[in-house]
Amino acid sequence: MRKISFQEYSWRNAASSLVILLLMPFLMACSDKGDNSDYHFPYEPDAGETDNNEYTQPGEWTEEEVMEGVIWHSFKGVEEITNASQIINVLEVDLNNPRYKVDFYYYGPNGVTLPDAMKEFPGAIGGLNAAYELSSVYIKTEGIVHFQELTSTLMSTGIANWKNEGAVCLDNDRDISFMYLRGKSLAEQKAAFQASTSANIFSSAAMLVWDFENVGETFVNTQDMTQEELESSFNAEDPIRHQGGTNPRSAIGLTEDNHLLLIAVDGRRTDISTGMSVGDLAQVLIEKFHPEYALNMDGGGSTTLCVKDRGDANTNIVNYPTDNGQFDHGGARRVSTFFIVTDTQSANN
Repeated sequence: MRKISFQEYSWRNAASSLVILLLMPFLMACSDKGDNSDYHFPYEPDAGETDNNEYTQPGEWTEEEVMEGVIWHSFKGVEEITNASQIINVLEVDLNNPRYKVDFYYYGPNGVTLPDAMKEFPGAIGGLNAAYELSSVYIKTEGIVHFQELTSTLMSTGIANWKNEGAVCLDNDRDISFMYLRGKSLAEQKAAFQASTSANIFSSAAMLVWDFENVGETFVNTQDMTQEELESSFNAEDPIRHQGGTNPRSAIGLTEDNHLLLIAVDGRRTDISTGMSVGDLAQVLIEKFHPEYALNMDGGGSTTLCVKDRGDANTNIVNYPTDNGQFDHGGARRVSTFFIVTDTQSANN
């Protein structure tokens, strides 16, 4: 797989952008919340909702073949790297198989839930929520740029926009690549996205794995603060708390042999699913799946993974979204962007 660095773009002039600043108040009001508004939310299930014993014992990975070349990996229990209870779901898709294709789907600023988004794709076998709030990131699908404002601060917080150090790109239905722009200014990052010829781009942060190395662990330095200390010391949008704390996570990865990984880590449930920092998530992925590249996407209440004919009978959600305050597969959040995997054979039948 090819990797794209900033240097490949630095000589090119960025295309002029369409200014949508006047539309931002409306878009921010009606767009998805992203994972920024509720990182302090600690959900404790009611007594009787679950038997915690199965989550407080050493956990094991299970694998289930969804169809040829598509594996659903799941984990529950105490995970060794984080030494905490975790629920992890990963959909692995062999993109060498021509029957599978990937879509970067932009629904619109009002958002939609992942199960409803998947209904738009005949033959959909899996899906994951994708990018952060629209005002902060670069969104391009099928050659059309939808958002490129990359506002200098995040919403009304005044915190500098840190959400664009990387991007995942798609061409020709299954040709996935990544960009890594750590250390570049927001203007330089935007210029790199604009200069890219990829038909589909979702920018995000933090980069978790680059060329097999854990770069997520160097994104922020929490100075070994506890979750409680992070929450009392930093705004929910501050990258130290946002990325260094234990939170639900969504991520996308790619192995050297061209296997796509759609990753969902649950969180905010003591002794059931604690959540992870980006550094810990990167290390878990490296030890289990050995990805060449992986990028953290919008997590928190947005984290939702669907797998065909698995999980909830009606929605196929396999993880436990937090927005409804229940320990079940409901509570999927309305968001604007998705990764959708389709089986073209079944779609054409």
